[in-house]
Amino acid sequence: MRPLRRLLAVLVAAAAGGGLAALAPPTALDGAAGDGAAALRALVAPGGFAAPQVALVLLDEASAADPRLESTPRALMSPVWAALAETALAHGAVSVGFDFIFAFDAAAFRIGDEAPLARHDDAFLQLLRQEGRAGRLAIGRSAALAPARRFALMAGGAGLAHVDIETEPDGVVRRVRTAFRTAEGGLAPTLSGALTGAGDAPRTLNIIPPAPLDALPAARLADVLACAEAGGAAALATFFGGRVVLVGGALPGEDRFRAPDRFFPTSETAPEAQGDPCALAPPSIRGPGGDLPGVFLHAAAADAILSGWAPEPTPPALDAALAALFAALAAFAGLRLAPARAAAAAAGLAALGFAGAAAALEAGVLAPAARPGLAALLGFAIGWAGRLLLLDRRARALRDSFSRYLAPALVDRMLSQERLPALEGEPREITVMFADLSGFTALSEKVNSGELEATVLTATVNAYLSIIAAEVERSGGYVDKFIGDAVMALWNAPVEAPDHARAAVRAAVAIRELVPAAGRRDRARNLPAFAVKIGVNAGPAIVGNVGTETRMNYTAIGDAVNLAARLEGLCSTFGTEIVLGPGVAAVSADDFDMLEIAPIRVKGRREPASVFTPLAKGAEPARSAAFAAALSLWREARFGEAAAAWEALTDGEWHGAGAAAAMARFAREAAEGTPPPPDWDGAVTMTAK
Repeated sequence: MRPLRRLLAVLVAAAAGGGLAALAPPTALDGAAGDGAAALRALVAPGGFAAPQVALVLLDEASAADPRLESTPRALMSPVWAALAETALAHGAVSVGFDFIFAFDAAAFRIGDEAPLARHDDAFLQLLRQEGRAGRLAIGRSAALAPARRFALMAGGAGLAHVDIETEPDGVVRRVRTAFRTAEGGLAPTLSGALTGAGDAPRTLNIIPPAPLDALPAARLADVLACAEAGGAAALATFFGGRVVLVGGALPGEDRFRAPDRFFPTSETAPEAQGDPCALAPPSIRGPGGDLPGVFLHAAAADAILSGWAPEPTPPALDAALAALFAALAAFAGLRLAPARAAAAAAGLAALGFAGAAAALEAGVLAPAARPGLAALLGFAIGWAGRLLLLDRRARALRDSFSRYLAPALVDRMLSQERLPALEGEPREITVMFADLSGFTALSEKVNSGELEATVLTATVNAYLSIIAAEVERSGGYVDKFIGDAVMALWNAPVEAPDHARAAVRAAVAIRELVPAAGRRDRARNLPAFAVKIGVNAGPAIVGNVGTETRMNYTAIGDAVNLAARLEGLCSTFGTEIVLGPGVAAVSADDFDMLEIAPIRVKGRREPASVFTPLAKGAEPARSAAFAAALSLWREARFGEAAAAWEALTDGEWHGAGAAAAMARFAREAAEGTPPPPDWDGAVTMTAK
């Protein structure tokens, strides 16, 4: 792949990832990932609320059923709230806020002309006037509903607070404001803002807590009233002292929300102390879906203001840059790695982004937990799509270059290796085979004389060449060309094959068995038949396309190729079907017994090289040993003895019989000729190519 195209794909992925982070609206996945990161942070670093600055008093089912309250309608509980507020403030509470809207004025209740409850709310109203205007007592209102007129007048601006809670698109509350802007352009504090004095500076708090929200100090209303009646001043001072107190409902199905702590490990509720009216054990208030009373969110906001644990979001530019980086890295992986590894890299980047968001929370920073991972997956998709497009172009180029003269299986293997051969020529260690059909000349003469039809000869030649080509391709080789009645084949080019020499020898042995079998069948049908001569050699060569601009051929050139052709010619000299070069024989010795025929010096080469023919493993141990002993006599210039030893091996059907007869002839000629010089190296010198 061109570096410029790869760089372009990475840049496109980076731009897409950055755009995703900067422009895409928040989704449920973003929220869920952020909540999961918060849960991971709480699991790995379970610090909790170090010193809670808030306490909650809850009107739950047990309190509503308490004898002190069961006969009192909620609309008429202002005396209870007055007593609770006085108790909290008397025992050190900083301020008290009610997550209720006091929409009913008991003085408005009439029976005829009588108002029997005219003074029912006085205690709370007097306390509200005294403490509300001092910023120590606040009651709720909403955008749609305000308190009764007398409650609003007594509370004044400082004691009246918004209790509206805004949810995210997925229904989870993750942000709480300290104040709302009014239609007139002024500020209306929220409950948390009013109780902490932060309502005059509008701010949005990220309620991503370090522990489950129900770990904040909380007690039942009935338990607080019972403790006050029992005179539990110490317990009340411990619970209320120095804290902002929030009072709210905790009844099932009423004013409930899901919070970012929905995935946190569940906190265990402490068992109630039997008989102790001042145990003030926290009630179990979570719903089946993990929801919490809304007052907990106001309490969390107040505690975040006072304790400073609300994380600050990362700048949007940094979010976009991080997403762009993740997308670029994933795209690079998609371009360079195999699909499974590239996908694993993208998944790893997503996990890193998620873990990084959890670690950032511990540092007080709210980083996106899903966007980096989504950007990585997008980058992987872009990188892999670019890879497929470019690979498709490369595949077409390969098929165009090789499909006309390369087996389809080899084209597929070349594509799987994703490597184009160097068309201008490249050095490569290869194995070369030349296989020639014997008897073609004699049959051609029969065609000339009219004894044999040309079409029959052509069909027969093609059938035998098909046998050779099929074994070459089955072993992973490449049929380089057909030269009349001969075949030139390569291994390890153009497709890499680690065991190319062994594969070539196995193919040669298979051809040695198949061609004579086909010959026997053809002769039985009165058809022309062929034998085969095979030379195999391995060594360095130059492989690539050679020829002209208008006509070229993928082939190999070099000394290793020339020697392979010479070895094929030696088959006639030594009367054997296969002649192997020394390197090929050495690496194939585990598959076959190698019969060393003789050291030879071919025309044009100064250095001799031993040539071999393969035998089935363990097939001819005695004859092989006798042949080797005769060759030793030859090297010692004991030609007469060597000739006699080889002549004894010419009987019987074995693949060394022809070589034994040829070497016996060479030994007789040497015995009758001039003795060799003192520096004779034992090589048989070939005088023709």
